[in-house]
Amino acid sequence: MPQDYSAEFYYENNTLLFAFVYKGQEEYRFYMSPNDETKCIRYIGPDGNTQDFEAPVSSAGLGQGVGNLCEAGYMEPYWLGKK
Repeated sequence: MPQDYSAEFYYENNTLLFAFVYKGQEEYRFYMSPNDETKCIRYIGPDGNTQDFEAPVSSAGLGQGVGNLCEAGYMEPYWLGKK
């Protein structure tokens, strides 16, 4: 599924902070934990609804399809074909 989407990644001090995943009008925004870039602290879905998490949540906690897209944020080398 992630191979069907495009993604943009935003870093600060070599730490992933934000991943924007999209396909046409369908957009997903993932704000990653600065302490663990494998976990999301905020998610904005294609309907514009925002979910803020009191504790960082793993991609598995977001549901199957969305979790795959969240994982794309910290698996950028795979998206770029470097692994």
